[in-house]
Amino acid sequence: MLDIRPAGLADRSEEEGVLGLDECDFLWAEPIVDDGAAFAAGVSGSTSEPFLHLLYLIGDGELEISICHWQIPLQVYRQVCILTRSILITVSPKRDQLLETAGMLFYRDGYHATGIDRILAEAGIAKMTLYSHFRSKEDLILAVLKKRDQTMFESLNQFLDAKRRSPEKLLEAVFDWLVVWIGSKGFRGCAFLKAMAEYQNLNDPIHQAALAHRMALTAKIRHLTTAAALITPKNLADQLSLLFEGAIVQAHAAGNVAPAIHAREAARTLIKVSRRRRQRTTVNANARQ
Repeated sequence: MLDIRPAGLADRSEEEGVLGLDECDFLWAEPIVDDGAAFAAGVSGSTSEPFLHLLYLIGDGELEISICHWQIPLQVYRQVCILTRSILITVSPKRDQLLETAGMLFYRDGYHATGIDRILAEAGIAKMTLYSHFRSKEDLILAVLKKRDQTMFESLNQFLDAKRRSPEKLLEAVFDWLVVWIGSKGFRGCAFLKAMAEYQNLNDPIHQAALAHRMALTAKIRHLTTAAALITPKNLADQLSLLFEGAIVQAHAAGNVAPAIHAREAARTLIKVSRRRRQRTTVNANARQ
């Protein structure tokens, strides 16, 4: 393993465009901790045989990647860092285990009520391993929310793809999916609404991440209302989103799926009214021609 002495790219001018080399064995290093890995980068070797080193610490293991080049452009350095970090995020099983365990505990018991030590005990993972993947509990929460967002939309999209229906029927199928999800055994409300309730500062990154999920859901519904050529698709999408989220809150409070079923009926009514308004508008337009 290389002897890393902190220095950093901050000491190098962007205008230089390359990392200069001299006769020292280790010219500079930049320690970085990201949500996927803790790593450092540096240049070693002589002027005749310089190397760019990327050292990644993943859990209990270490991976070193070296690139030999006479002059190493800053942009190349950054691109290699980003690419390698992405690969390591993908292949890290302990990171996935942490996300799964933390996600289950946060969802069941709350974000503030669930401490790091409890997550580690449940996951059977050392604290050093956790902090090699996440700088803080807040970073872990953000990663959990990101993964849950991806999982939720994958589930919804697969459900809709299997229906092979018109955009209008797919719009109704969104609420069919809602009924199925709320009726599932593990349903405990919305992880994103809980996150916004616990992190109420509107500028908090966790609140912002949860809000982004809500906005993405509304955008998904708006895409369907637009594709179905319904009247005032934006307003209709906002109304359907309110029904969707309200059903989640009511179902969690009541402990049964009835609110989701009622929301589905209300959604169908709104869609039907919008369709009839579109038809009347079309008829009137044709009559004026």
